[in-house]
Amino acid sequence: MSWWWYVTLGAFVLLVALLVVLICTRRRREKQGGQPNLVGISGWLLLPMLGLIGTPLVLIGGIIQNVNAFFTTAMRGYPYLTGAAVVEIVLSLAILAFDIVLLVFFFQKRSFVPRLYIVFLVTVLAVNLLMLPIIAWVGQAEGLDLREAVRGYGEGFGRTLIACAIWIPYFCVSKRVKATFVR
Repeated sequence: MSWWWYVTLGAFVLLVALLVVLICTRRRREKQGGQPNLVGISGWLLLPMLGLIGTPLVLIGGIIQNVNAFFTTAMRGYPYLTGAAVVEIVLSLAILAFDIVLLVFFFQKRSFVPRLYIVFLVTVLAVNLLMLPIIAWVGQAEGLDLREAVRGYGEGFGRTLIACAIWIPYFCVSKRVKATFVR
């Protein structure tokens, strides 16, 4: 399967989730007479929720690519690259499990979700930062040109850094977050 299939499926799932959330929040507002209510997953809180829903799709696509890379590099005799693929598969599976657990707690509106979400963001940032020098070193050790892979990890690190800069303060000071996650 090509990566376009995963992107299309992910976009479809995100669109359906967004429509369900919008319909549910609209009905709730109509019942309340249009008064803004800070309790519930709505407003800017929808964006982290959609990110948590979309992350497993992206991770699964990456895991599939890394499993293919693992077998290809193992057969061609690149031991360091094979090891790097294994490390990335394990880290991706760990982040996938963390994301799913966080998503369950997110929808349960547990009181510890804001702290757990911050830990999740910092963990993803640390994994991206960890993989940058590993991939660069593996490329030099194996004599391969892995500039595209290093660039990809750099872009992932930059995106995660921006997400941390936005969502960590939001989850720390938002009235909606404090009113929503109370169980």
